[in-house]
This record gives sequence, structure tokens and C-alpha cells, in this order.
Amino acid sequence: MMDEDINLSPVEMVVLSMTVFVVFSLVLQESITINPEMGRLLSWMDSVCCVVFLSEWIYRFVNAEKKRRFILRNFIDLIASIPFGWLPGLKALRLMRLVQVIRIAGSVNRFATYCRHNSIQTARFAFFILFTLLMMTGPVLILFFEYDSGSINTAENALWWTYCTVTTIGYGDLYPVTTGGRIFTVFVSLGGIGMFGILSTLLINYVIHINHEKNSNQTERELPKEDREHGL
Repeated sequence: MMDEDINLSPVEMVVLSMTVFVVFSLVLQESITINPEMGRLLSWMDSVCCVVFLSEWIYRFVNAEKKRRFILRNFIDLIASIPFGWLPGLKALRLMRLVQVIRIAGSVNRFATYCRHNSIQTARFAFFILFTLLMMTGPVLILFFEYDSGSINTAENALWWTYCTVTTIGYGDLYPVTTGGRIFTVFVSLGGIGMFGILSTLLINYVIHINHEKNSNQTERELPKEDREHGL
């Protein structure tokens, strides 16, 4: 049993998901040669992450009771949220957010235990992580495979291909021609199917929860007055 509630809010899930992408981006840029279109994509996505991180920091600051203490404790988060594209070393500071979320959970082991006993929270967490990684890493990696070979050779085309593949629309106007690109497409397609499967589960659970509350309230109103007073 957990001795404290460690539910992550949707905002915290988005921040954690984007932090995972930042880790991926840093590792990718140190591991392979980044072509110009991949560089453009990573720059765009880095700006999106900065906007989300900075907005979340401002929100927490506005709602903090002790402003000065909050700034002192979260100063690194503020610096890491500023889009210093010309100072890539500062991007590593965003990894501190990962530590922050782990601190919220208490520990990785406790968080894993919590997820095993809270399927809905785990499904929400998986959805946010999967959606962010598919939509942000998909365009970058397909450019890595297809930049010199097929029609998916610009940042805009890569984004459009990712949207069509994740949603399983598959217009066919853009498609991979390399072996690596085709294998990667298989994983992106499966990820999209899994993502919408999780979303369907969450929606069904929400409808069931609403109906359960509605039936409970109706049953309570139909009870005799003396039974309601005794909590029956």
C-alpha cells in the first residue's frame, strides 16, 4: 500500500513525457550525424518543450504560497525552460525535471508498485508517454532513414507522414522506400494502434464511472428518508 497519494496530473504527465523526449534528443544528437531537416525539427520541438516547461513553471509559481522559497528551489527548472538554442549545454538541465517527478513518486520502485495497483492512472501515463514519443520522435527518425532516398525529406513532410501513420489514415502520398524506414513505420503504426486502444479504454472507463455515480445518486434519492439519515 502507498502511504501517500502520488497521482500525476495531466500537466505533470505532459512535462514528464517531454522530458523523456529531451533525453532522447540529447542522446540522438550525440550519437548520429544530424541532417539539416532533422536539425530544424529538433529546433522546433525544443521550442515547444520550452513553452510547455516555462508555462508549467509559471503556473506553479503563481500558485506557490512562498514565492521566494519556490524560486530558490526551482531556479534550475526556470533556466532549463528558457530556449537557449545557441547554448545546447543548458538542455541537460532539463533532466532535472525527471528527478523532480521521481521525487514526487517517492521512488521508482514505489511508483511501479503504484502503477500495478492503479490501472487507470497507468493507462493515462502510458497514453501521454506514447503520444509524445510517437509524435515527436517519429518525424525525426523517419528523416534519418529517408532523407537521402525518398519523398520524406523535409521537416514538414516528416510531420505529415507521422500524423498519417500514427492515426492509421495512410493516405499514401508519402511512404518510406528504405528498409530501415519501412521497419520503423511498422513500429510507429503499432504504436498508433496501441495509443488509440489505450484512449478507448480511458473513455470507456470514464463513461462507466459517470454511469456508476449517476446510478448511486439515483439510488440514494430513492431511499426512505430515515435510511438516508442512517447512511443506509
